[in-house]
Amino acid sequence: PNIAEVNVAKHRNGPTGAIDLFWHGQLATFRNLHRQEIEL
Repeated sequence: PNIAEVNVAKHRNGPTGAIDLFWHGQLATFRNLHRQEIEL
């Protein structure tokens, strides 16, 4: 119920895909559900 999916359909120099975010209503902010490192 408090999870949003963000689709990155176009990214100039990076990957595309979908990520899940947690909606924290009291602070009106989104937070990462999963942390992962991306090699640049």
